[in-house]
Amino acid sequence: MGYEFAGWSRTPDGDAIENKGCKNLSYTDGDEVILYAKWKPARIRISLDSQGANLTPGTGVVFERYASGYFKNQELTSRFAGNRIQIPQKQRMDPSLPGGMRRQQFLGYFTEKDKKGYPFVLKDGLLMANINGKPAYTYFKEDSTVYAYWQDMYAIRFDPNLSEYDMEVLGKKTSVLCPAIRWAGQREDVTVSNGDAIIQNSQLADIYRFLGWSLTPKISSADEIILNEEMPAYTFHVQKDITLYAQWDTSYTVAYIGNGQSSGADYLETQGYITDIYTFATNDETENGAKFTKTAEKPAMDVATGQMQDDAGVPFTEQVKYRFLGWSMEPQKNGMAGHGIYTADTSRIAGSELILKAKEAAEKGAGEGILFGCLPSGYGLHSTPRPLKEGLADKKMPVIALYAVWDQYPQIFAADMYFPLVDAQNGVLTEGYLLNRVKATDYELISGANTEGMLNPGIDADNNTSFSIIDYQAEEFTSATQEINFTLTFRAKDAAGNISMKMVHVYLVDTSQKEQGTGKVRFISGKYADTLVQDSVWRSGTYAKTLAYVLGNKKTGEEYTEVTPLQQLFGMKPVKKPGSGVWTHVQEVWQFTHEQVLAIQDYVKTAGAGGDTSGFIGRFGHCRVQ
Repeated sequence: MGYEFAGWSRTPDGDAIENKGCKNLSYTDGDEVILYAKWKPARIRISLDSQGANLTPGTGVVFERYASGYFKNQELTSRFAGNRIQIPQKQRMDPSLPGGMRRQQFLGYFTEKDKKGYPFVLKDGLLMANINGKPAYTYFKEDSTVYAYWQDMYAIRFDPNLSEYDMEVLGKKTSVLCPAIRWAGQREDVTVSNGDAIIQNSQLADIYRFLGWSLTPKISSADEIILNEEMPAYTFHVQKDITLYAQWDTSYTVAYIGNGQSSGADYLETQGYITDIYTFATNDETENGAKFTKTAEKPAMDVATGQMQDDAGVPFTEQVKYRFLGWSMEPQKNGMAGHGIYTADTSRIAGSELILKAKEAAEKGAGEGILFGCLPSGYGLHSTPRPLKEGLADKKMPVIALYAVWDQYPQIFAADMYFPLVDAQNGVLTEGYLLNRVKATDYELISGANTEGMLNPGIDADNNTSFSIIDYQAEEFTSATQEINFTLTFRAKDAAGNISMKMVHVYLVDTSQKEQGTGKVRFISGKYADTLVQDSVWRSGTYAKTLAYVLGNKKTGEEYTEVTPLQQLFGMKPVKKPGSGVWTHVQEVWQFTHEQVLAIQDYVKTAGAGGDTSGFIGRFGHCRVQ
């Protein structure tokens, strides 16, 4: 039992001849041949059958020992360090899992297949000390094989939980990195730690904000999330495969900003998801304070005098309206090229497209574009914003800034006009002639070649503008036989359809040369003194001197009210104190409108000139300035 025959040798201590039977041994006839038997210790080998596992090299034979009776060393054995084997790894094909493979759990080696017989190696790799009551190594009497037993493990897998449309938005080639599958033995308690899902799309990764993992694809509230940064671990009692579904927040907020409005409050509107179709807000009264309007105080011409400022140098102004055109990501209208104007009526856009346009605007520095977790710098500058319905959901919430787009109404600079009667009768005062004496401007037309933004008279097809007189009738001028006045209305239309109108009086003055009787007085504005024809009586002799003297009349020593810094802050300006100052040429100053002059003429015809002045003063004394 202790030895095995190993072969024959020519000498007692020689090596064994490889062929044990010596069938081909050569010898000389008559010679004596002595062959010596060679023996080796009998060994019992115990081999591992991993049953299809991917073996680690060196684990095929787990143990060998010499049989009893071997005189040199009956205890000589060969085994693994620490009495443990390296645990093999095994997986099988399973198309239901990512990667198509299912890991299997090693439960040990057994003396028979399918976990039958006695355990020889435990599932942690430890060789059994005893088998069926005998020391493990004396249990085996001959070469033997022990068999691994495997059991499917349950997978705890992480699903990115993105729809096909999400993947279209992100790009079909976009990968989503999820934590690797965690494996658990059957009916084991396994604690799984959190790991984020990461979208590898640089443009939209910050829009798809990862919230955590849930046990169902759809959740009704954040309470159903079981694993995230705030809850970094979760323990499962595993009895089946478990899928954890990523939950995403793709909502965004749109900030609607009036952009220098004179009424209406900035507000935030929280929207749905990036995969939704977005409809832009209307600019109406559907909600309290929702409607934006805009007017602005602009320099203007005084209709009565044709001056841009009064005698004290204070500019004349007027309120100019603006038309709301829609929304843009660029605050300044002249910088909107390529950014577009959006309206509730004409613009429906995918949320993903809107986000990408906002990102493009931000990258180009064209306005605010898109921000995260904060409000645009222009928000609330011109109003107290409406109370937030939901506010900013979190510090990572995308905020898209949309500014109201305004188009300023045209301005018309015109004043009352005085023309010689003869020019009207001769057809000089055509519509074109009158339009050229008035200026109409449109802010949106300002350019290097048109520094004031002037509108061309008539219809301008290139700029889609027009400038006309809506109530002009040539025969009103050519048929005039005496001094007369009437009104004209100038109309300017810009490319946005904004229409401005201004009404002025036109006075036809009889400038023919004739002597003026006693009590006859002509009143004429200094601005239009040069419209008098050369042979006018007012351009000769004492009449010219008198006219120059009166038109040059100035008031000196005028006093103005004081304005405190606080009043200045609210736009208040100093004004003349009534009655202050002294006229340089006359002791009394009277101001008459044209209609009052006509009334005085009628009065003089009835009451006569000269004599008792009490009646005149009683009726027209309110026209005396000083």
